[in-house]
Amino acid sequence: MTRRNKKYSLSTLGKSFVSYYKTINNTYFKHFNKYLMLHYPFYLKENESLEKRQKNLIDYCINKLNSINGKILLDIGSGNGTVCVYVYDNYTPNKIICIDVNGDNVNIAKQILGERNIELKIDDAELMLSIPDNTIDVAICIESAFHYQNKDAFLQQLNRVLKRNGEFIIADIITKSHKRRILLGRWKHKMRYFHWTENEYEQGILNAGFSNFNIEDITRDIVKGYSGHKNWEKEILSKSIFNKLIFHLITFVQVNLNIYLLIQRRKYLIIKGCKN
Repeated sequence: MTRRNKKYSLSTLGKSFVSYYKTINNTYFKHFNKYLMLHYPFYLKENESLEKRQKNLIDYCINKLNSINGKILLDIGSGNGTVCVYVYDNYTPNKIICIDVNGDNVNIAKQILGERNIELKIDDAELMLSIPDNTIDVAICIESAFHYQNKDAFLQQLNRVLKRNGEFIIADIITKSHKRRILLGRWKHKMRYFHWTENEYEQGILNAGFSNFNIEDITRDIVKGYSGHKNWEKEILSKSIFNKLIFHLITFVQVNLNIYLLIQRRKYLIIKGCKN
C-alpha cells in the first residue's frame, strides 16, 4: 500500500473539515499501518478492538436491510473507502458506487480497492450529479449527513436516485436542540457541522417523499463502544514512545469529546427507509 506523506498533529484536528480527515487518516495509517473506518465504534462485547467496533456499526446497519447480494449499492459520503471494501467483501453486492466530496479521501480509496467492482466518484451528496435517476437498489450514508448544509436537497436526491422499493440507511449524529453560540458557530461552519434535530429529520424525510421509514436511537451503544479505549493503544504497531503519546493524546481528545457531546447535546440515530 502506498501513501503520500502528510503532516498531522493535534492542532489540525479542529482546524477545518479537510484537515480533520487528513489527521485522522494519517494517524490510523501511522499507528496501524492501514486505514481504518472513519466512524464511531458500536459495542457488542468486551475487549473488542477499535476496528472491530467500527465494523460492528456497519454490520448493524447492513443487517437492517434486505439482502444486498447482487444489488447496486450507493455509499454516500464514502470516506477513505474502507467501508466500501468491507461491505463488498462481506455482503457481495454486484457493484458499489462511492461518492465523496473530499478528494483526499477518494485518493486513499483508490489505493485499497484492488480488483473489486467499486466505482469512485467525487460528487456532492446534495447534488449527486454523477448518479442517474432510479438506478440504485440500496443507499447507505454512514456518519456523513451532519456535514450537509442542505439536508433537504440530499434527501430529495436520495429519493431521485433510488429505484422503486429501493432501501436506504442513514447513520447520523443529531442535536437535541439548537442553541446560538456565535464563536462555536463559526468553528462548526469551518468543520461543516450542520446537525438537525430528530423532528427536523422526520419532517425532511417526509418532505422528500419518503413515507415508509423508522428512526432508532443507538446512542447508548455508541457511547459504550468507547469503553476500553485505552486498550486500543496496545494494538498500535509503532514502538516509538513519541508516536504512542501522540496516539494517546488524539484518542483522549476524540473519545472524551464525543462521549460528552453524545450524553449532553447530541444523539446517534439510525434511519431506515424505503422508496414507495
